[in-house]
Amino acid sequence: MNKSSVSTTHARPWQGTLLGVFNIIGLVFLGIAMVVILIMITGGGAMLSQMAPQTSFPLPQFIGTMGVIVILPLLAIFVLGVFITLGIFKGQKWAIIVSIVFTILSLITSVSQAETTYIIVNGILLYAEIVCLKDPFYNT
Repeated sequence: MNKSSVSTTHARPWQGTLLGVFNIIGLVFLGIAMVVILIMITGGGAMLSQMAPQTSFPLPQFIGTMGVIVILPLLAIFVLGVFITLGIFKGQKWAIIVSIVFTILSLITSVSQAETTYIIVNGILLYAEIVCLKDPFYNT
């Protein structure tokens, strides 16, 4: 067998696919949350002000302002999540490194709040990210 017939491409490990799927699920939930916030910004404040007793507090304007303050960072996180997910599927090492940073931050939060389910999920994700970091698919 000569050298030209040997393939130099590496297949993505199943852990990388798992990370990508988890990222897609997270992006779907984040997208749903942003749509709900946008609905609250556009029409929810007026609806709530009609249901609430009449006060001098401008509820629709407050909800609209708070919605914009919340939606902008969520939009930035959403865009970053899309790039990270694409990077994971394309085999880019920086995407795995950024994922490890976010998983460690999430794991610290989970441990401090004693959330057993989140600790287990973040532990599995951290394991998958470390495996991917060592895999040749992400080192090319």
